[in-house]
Amino acid sequence: SHYAARAPYEWNVQPGVDTMLANTAQFVCGTLAGRPPRYAGAAQSRAATRKFGLIYTRAVDGTVPDIAPLRNGLKSCGQSLFEVRDDQSSDPSRNGVNTMVSMQNAGVTSVMCLCNVLDTRGVYMPAASGQGYQPEWVESTYINNDLDNSYGGGNAPPDQASHVLGVTFRNKLLPRQDMPWYWALREADPGADPGATTYYSANSRYEQLLLLASGIQLAGPKLTPQTFAAGLARARFPNPGAAGGPYYQSRVGFDGGRHTMTADAA
Repeated sequence: SHYAARAPYEWNVQPGVDTMLANTAQFVCGTLAGRPPRYAGAAQSRAATRKFGLIYTRAVDGTVPDIAPLRNGLKSCGQSLFEVRDDQSSDPSRNGVNTMVSMQNAGVTSVMCLCNVLDTRGVYMPAASGQGYQPEWVESTYINNDLDNSYGGGNAPPDQASHVLGVTFRNKLLPRQDMPWYWALREADPGADPGATTYYSANSRYEQLLLLASGIQLAGPKLTPQTFAAGLARARFPNPGAAGGPYYQSRVGFDGGRHTMTADAA
């Protein structure tokens, strides 16, 4: 609905939050619901079946994610959520302890956090560790909760980082020599060999530029926002080797009036 209200001016590579939450619910129902929380630690792993909790926040821009796709998807397999809304703020004393105590007291074994990864690993995970609480963390691409360094390298408490699982809506993050952004950069400058610190920003910029270049090309001889949108909606991308080895790239397409380039999850 966000993109439709701004059509034809706003586009994205990654899916909208509604797609992310619907796929997360499908993942939970298909692989986790009704089973013991085998990826939890300490006392939580001894529960007979999982109980799911959700932390969600009002972001600093005033928006709150629509969690109906997650609620409705889980309801289809008989699951409900213990929900805590914990709005973001600039208060440095905000520590997440009350939120995590509420989760623990409610018997939640598996926590979903619709929050910035900085809050997941810097506020809620330390708060859980302080209570001796080690739930599963069922995460997604929502505000960078799925990067391969989101929880490693000392970015998160190790006793929490080892319990993270979930779905990602990004293409597989391979060694940079195996990434399309790196190939494009080397084609333009064969001597270029950027360091690891540029990986995520270069990959993101490449994907956004790829979307823009595709729309410009497909718009035809008269470029307007309307012909840009029509060109993307009309195109059927070949997607060679999509969803398979060795690169595991998601399928691309704007069919059905979608304003995002991909909708695949892994």
